[in-house]
Amino acid sequence: VSGRYVYTAHYEGKFNVTDVSNPASPVAIGSSVSLGQVNSAWDMAVSGNYVYIVKEGADKFVIMDVSNPASPFIAGTLKTGSWPYRIVVSGKYAYYTDIGNDLLRIVDISNPQNPFVIGSVTTGSSPRGLSVQGNYVYLVTATSNRLESYDVSDPQNPIQRATVTTGLSPRDVKVIGRYAYVVNMTSNTLQIFNISNPTSIPVAVGSVSTSNAPGRLAVTGRYAYVVTDSTTSFIDVFDISNSSS
Repeated sequence: VSGRYVYTAHYEGKFNVTDVSNPASPVAIGSSVSLGQVNSAWDMAVSGNYVYIVKEGADKFVIMDVSNPASPFIAGTLKTGSWPYRIVVSGKYAYYTDIGNDLLRIVDISNPQNPFVIGSVTTGSSPRGLSVQGNYVYLVTATSNRLESYDVSDPQNPIQRATVTTGLSPRDVKVIGRYAYVVNMTSNTLQIFNISNPTSIPVAVGSVSTSNAPGRLAVTGRYAYVVTDSTTSFIDVFDISNSSS
């Protein structure tokens, strides 16, 4: 979601733009079937006039130009490692987790027509969700059961700074201020860690049970929204105004 528009990349290969300026009556205004370029879309991020998509099926990174929402088109592509999973964008860099190779990869997107990998670093096993704040990237590893922080102030040479054990099979993380929020799919929990010193080991300050198999997380204002990934899906809403209790 960005401004009045919602962008969706369907697993089958269709990219859509929907005007939601009137939430009661959303209007589809643009679509692009891209001959397999966007099929198997796994995650996306929006920044300015561009939508950045990682696609697991063909192991590609795709940049869509949405400056004209009625006529989006592919601005650039990049071959990724095996199974890119989650992506975030900050400034002129995109960061994504590569499950197949256990890597955090950094892509220079300053020229959308020619994105390129500028740096990478080995992570724990099966890196999943990630979040960026300032010069640090935080990610969770589903098999290692860890929250990991990386200094990306030099994108050509990212450095792991700290790790801490989470619940079982963490799937997503969001960082807001001095706290990192983590959902653990097997433990069915939302955990909160104090990351006020990013070079030190994060400190667990709170935990709450969720519905079965939490997989995605969004944090805005005083609330955390957890989406479950079970056969019966739920959205859990938590008040995090006092994150340390």
